[in-house]
Amino acid sequence: MSESPDRERTAQVRIEQLREQIRRHDHHYYVLDTPLISDQEYDALYHELEALESGFPNLVTADSPTQRIGEKALKASDATITHEPPLYSLGNTYSEAELRQFAERLHKQLAPEPVTYVAELKLDGASVSVAYAAGSLSWAATRGDGRTGDVITAAVRTIRTLPLRLTEPATVVVRGEVVMAREDFHRLNETRRSEDEQPFANPRNAASGTLKLLDPQSVARRRLQLLFYNLTGGDTHWEGLQRLEQLGLPVIPVRIRTDDLEEVIEFCRRWETERDTLPWEIDGVVVKVDSCAQQERLGFTSKAPRWAIAYKFKAEQARTRLLGISLQVGRTGVVTPVAELEPVFLMGSTIARATLHNQEEIGRRDLRPGCLVFVEKGGDVIPKVTGPAEDTAVYPPFEMPAVCPVCDTSLVREEEEVAWRCPNYDCPAQVRERIRHFVSRGAMDLEGLGEVLVDKLVANNLVRDYLDIYSLQASDLSGLEGLGDVSIANLLQAIDDSRRRPLHRLLFALGIRYVGITAARTLVGACGGLRELAQASEAELIAIPDIGPRTAASVHAFFASPDGARVLERLDATGFSLSAVESAPTAGGPFANQRIVLTGTLRELSREQAREEIERRGGIVAGSVSRKTDLVVCGVDPGGKYRRALELGIRIINEEEFLAVIGG
Repeated sequence: MSESPDRERTAQVRIEQLREQIRRHDHHYYVLDTPLISDQEYDALYHELEALESGFPNLVTADSPTQRIGEKALKASDATITHEPPLYSLGNTYSEAELRQFAERLHKQLAPEPVTYVAELKLDGASVSVAYAAGSLSWAATRGDGRTGDVITAAVRTIRTLPLRLTEPATVVVRGEVVMAREDFHRLNETRRSEDEQPFANPRNAASGTLKLLDPQSVARRRLQLLFYNLTGGDTHWEGLQRLEQLGLPVIPVRIRTDDLEEVIEFCRRWETERDTLPWEIDGVVVKVDSCAQQERLGFTSKAPRWAIAYKFKAEQARTRLLGISLQVGRTGVVTPVAELEPVFLMGSTIARATLHNQEEIGRRDLRPGCLVFVEKGGDVIPKVTGPAEDTAVYPPFEMPAVCPVCDTSLVREEEEVAWRCPNYDCPAQVRERIRHFVSRGAMDLEGLGEVLVDKLVANNLVRDYLDIYSLQASDLSGLEGLGDVSIANLLQAIDDSRRRPLHRLLFALGIRYVGITAARTLVGACGGLRELAQASEAELIAIPDIGPRTAASVHAFFASPDGARVLERLDATGFSLSAVESAPTAGGPFANQRIVLTGTLRELSREQAREEIERRGGIVAGSVSRKTDLVVCGVDPGGKYRRALELGIRIINEEEFLAVIGG
């Protein structure tokens, strides 16, 4: 029997009252740390809301406080978000002198205008982007590579410092840092040790690892916190932080705004000595230009904003013994010395190994097996040996072996290079690392073929190089632990699908030294195919815009070698198209000679796929909107580029219109 309309209306009014009260108390308890009522009183409100929603399930909404823990999260590969604008990294400085140089550059570029700074704590956590639509939580995503992140909405919903509804019906995208308090971190590791699980190295790893869990209930138990530091729009960064607070979002609490650089430096000094008094770990101070107009004029490098910098604190040190130096062989044959250390605990983790880079670095620092050494964490994460902690004269110096530690091939050292290399293309260590690179997400993106499975395939002699992957049969895989019939079928399908990746992705996947994804796209675009690229002389390659002598020499040497020629023939025999004709720009295409900007999240295509479709039809993809822009393709949740296009009167089309132009 259904409830009467009057009872339902009465219940709806009370439900809204309870939700508003609980949201208010959550904000005071989790964000402001100023609880207004006792836990018992809070529980009574919460249980009343649960009971009403249970009696009237049609009144349950996604932003209700009772719905923080819902369905299982999507796997990272199931959904992604394109960050608009990108989440750039920050440039780093490690001294007051470098910070002053940064300020001098700002004053020189902005003169005669004065510069106002905002300095705020640099939390050591996992960066995320969170979107609200009409005031309700819409989605959350990891930073990813800065341009594309994985959707983690279900996990983020469980974080108590994050409101599911803003104080106003605003539509915004905000950036923040997910952190784990020291106290919660130590409690988590105690639990993991008691259950014979590996403890996390530090709170940042714990926060990042927690966000990857598929079970929101497990995420909720780990008591993550989320603090925000950026809201696009407005006249100043400081006003943006205040706006975040007005919307009920938790903001990094310690910050200053000043015209005086000396105050900024004093702020850095203070928190370098007092960082242990905070509930979370910090690894520095972020210094930003406050004026958004000045930020826009200063712009960005390819990786970082010119108007902000991270002042990184000095790493903490420990002293331990260098037990020995082992060697690792990478996919290009570079042999890297690795320090084998007497385990030492430093900044939340036990360190037993650290890279020593090359023989010259070992000699310069006078590091000798057996001696006491100083160890620190570069960027508070990566362990490194900084130098000896005693007189090393009594210990024999390290000598680089003459042969590869894996295949016994004589090592070579090219002129003007510090690294020793194993020239044996079939060296098992190189084979394994080349395969790992070939199948990686940025290359052929072979989902299901991770490092563990690659190691099993190599160990069982099922693959001897990356092209052997395309000869695998179900019978080869059926005996491997952890693979069932469905997993095998999915993997074989993914392998078959990878044959149709764009040609520049294939070139990048081959792992040729100095050929990144951008250089691969340039080379394919200039030469039209891999056979044409293989036949090009070194001089012809150098003549290609943005291809330097080192890259040209490496590419030419690879294809001129017997190994390169063998790879080319096997690619052809394996079913790959070696020609880029089908993806070459069309001179009279619908986007011919047009400068096109992509903004927002496209549902049917990745950003990389959309770029390829535009370039195939003669267009040029630009990173920002200007008066020279011809067209803006707008997806879901567009950012500043969309607003800029409206201001300039530039033609804008949505994804459906874009798909119609490219033929679906």
